[in-house]
Amino acid sequence: MEEKETVPCFILKLPLRVDSAGRRVFARDFLYALQLRNATLGTVLRRDRKMKQSDEWKEICRLPKGPERNQRFQKIRKDYGLSSVNDFEKILKEHAERSGRKKQLNSNLGQIIADDLYRSYADWIFHKKGRPRFRGRGRGLHSLRGKNNATGVVWKHKEQSVRYGKRLYRAVVDPKDRYVREALADPADPSKPRRVRYCCLVRKRIRGKERFYVHLVLDGVPPARTVAAPKEECMGIDPSLRSVTCVHANGSVAKIDISAPKEDAKEVRRLQRAMDRSLRAVNPDNYNENGTTKKGARKWVRSKHYLALQAELADLKRRGVETRRNIHGRVVRILVGSAGTIRVEENNWKALQRGRYGKSVLNGAPSEFIERLRRTAESAGSEVILVNPRELKLSQHDPMSGTFVKHELWERRCRLGDTAFFLDRDVMAALNLVHAEVTTNTYDSEALARALQTSKQHWLDAGVVVEMKTANRTSERELRRFLRRGLDPVSVERLHPHSFLRGVGPHSLANGAIVSDACPEEALSDADDGQERPPTSETL
Repeated sequence: MEEKETVPCFILKLPLRVDSAGRRVFARDFLYALQLRNATLGTVLRRDRKMKQSDEWKEICRLPKGPERNQRFQKIRKDYGLSSVNDFEKILKEHAERSGRKKQLNSNLGQIIADDLYRSYADWIFHKKGRPRFRGRGRGLHSLRGKNNATGVVWKHKEQSVRYGKRLYRAVVDPKDRYVREALADPADPSKPRRVRYCCLVRKRIRGKERFYVHLVLDGVPPARTVAAPKEECMGIDPSLRSVTCVHANGSVAKIDISAPKEDAKEVRRLQRAMDRSLRAVNPDNYNENGTTKKGARKWVRSKHYLALQAELADLKRRGVETRRNIHGRVVRILVGSAGTIRVEENNWKALQRGRYGKSVLNGAPSEFIERLRRTAESAGSEVILVNPRELKLSQHDPMSGTFVKHELWERRCRLGDTAFFLDRDVMAALNLVHAEVTTNTYDSEALARALQTSKQHWLDAGVVVEMKTANRTSERELRRFLRRGLDPVSVERLHPHSFLRGVGPHSLANGAIVSDACPEEALSDADDGQERPPTSETL
């Protein structure tokens, strides 16, 4: 049997113009969909609890693992109506009929709600994920999605509107926006509309007001916003929690901050402290004398001032997320336009998030950045290669001597061979990534030597490579302080795309030196004497 060819798709987000009558319709239907979801989930959890309390289930659990045990598990789930998506759809349909408002919500929208519930239930049972939870009216549902563009939520291309129920809601389409025009038009014949798979109604609360959007899932690849570089251009990326370090084959170096501004974190902390004070003032009986919360179930009263602070905090976090996504998009477009082959060091971000770096991973979202870089590069015809660092040992390999030296986590600068020059640790990892043979897990020592020889003076001027004279008076404390100081990340505004393409990164100059065949030990030998050189305005 031949596999079905998958057609790529992308999402186009458009705001909707909704009047007061439309807002009442949306509020009513979103609330009804939430009630159906919670009712269906309650029935599913009751059946699951009753099934697991039965004697037959306990008997099956005592059986040895094997095909017979799996078949009996499947049979008992089928008997209790928890074995497939159709069972969940039947439960939701029964609740809709009992409510007397069956025709209020389109059947396709209800089926999608049941499908999502079954997916969550299957992840809980088979993949050991969290138990599906109920949603309160405060949180509510944020989207209603259809199965196709025929019923439910329908996109009308000629009217540039969305038909929901018996009304049309016009989308805000800027006629000067080239990206939206190309996204809605068929790439083969621009006079015809592009095929829409299905639509999704989304509501957001922005600055205390509800805004409605439509997400169109369109066939094909999204229009290119930047010209992709040829695949011969190579770049290495060493991602960290809140920044990424990029080293181009032409010698450009850039450490870019991909997290939200630090001012947002201070404002979040201020609002959280104000909310805590408000909560303690209104609920004094819920706290002990030492300020800790009393154990057990407590009734919490939230004042209007607390709810206002909570809404302000939610809007501040939303702005932080949107700012971070904007930064990610700008950096991704610049990187895809700079190199056609991008090698990225692979990391286990979930393990770091479960450990002591949860807030940093949340602020920078490196996994989201890498996934967006991969999708954008794939649609532009470029290539993103995820490299396992366990085999290459990128942060341990000395590009000058070719040896492997382990470093502590706090060491952000690494010595180059036996010289007095130190290279930023993230830059060294990205440089090794550029000149590594991924298939054989080896390094091209000659290419590394040429790279160091070509970029030596520019990296010294920009502070990527620093020199520290080894003297008897240098104490261990001063040495540790020197090694702790790495290259400071810069904002995305400093990474101008045209400058980066010419080899001028925020931390490097255009390398106009002639590439020589000097040995690695001689690569930095003729540099000027001196101590650490901070970046200057001319070099940046």
